[in-house]
Amino acid sequence: MGAASAPRSLGRESYMDIRSFERLAHRGHFTAWENPRAVASTVRKLAATV
Repeated sequence: MGAASAPRSLGRESYMDIRSFERLAHRGHFTAWENPRAVASTVRKLAATV
């Protein structure tokens, strides 16, 4: 199982304070490079909550 398909429960085992858990429609090894608008939108949404 790769990181892209890891369930949130697996993330909770390693990280105690998950603030956001998003799955983008198009993801891969270079998601930020291949789909920068979607990544930026997700980061902006998270930043607005903190």
